[in-house]
Amino acid sequence: MRLPLARRSTTTYAGRRYRNGVRSWRRAIRWKLLLVFAPFIAASVVWGLVEHHAAAYLAGWLGGGAAGAILALRDAPPAYLQTWGDGDAGERATHNVLTKLGWELIEDVDHGRGNCDHILVGPPGIFLRLSTPRL
Repeated sequence: MRLPLARRSTTTYAGRRYRNGVRSWRRAIRWKLLLVFAPFIAASVVWGLVEHHAAAYLAGWLGGGAAGAILALRDAPPAYLQTWGDGDAGERATHNVLTKLGWELIEDVDHGRGNCDHILVGPPGIFLRLSTPRL
């Protein structure tokens, strides 16, 4: 007999925290990055349009480097956010391994002081690991 269990949601608690944190991080840093790098991009465009071929090549390097720096810094969230992303990746990997082993899973169950990442149901019984919040 198979139990009708809730299936895995598309996002985990850690995944939601990570995505919301990165979204907030990008909003906070957006104008700072533009303030720092926009003058280099604008100068490279003007320089490239005004000067000859060799200078235009250097202007392209300057503008491309500034644009690349914006993209790299934008996609490098601080460590406190990256831990949520690592937790999400770990939960997904655990889910994949346990389902391949034949376990039924109930996931992301809120218990008031945190959540249960996985409740396992199988022939040997029901297993639950409660994680306590860090102090």
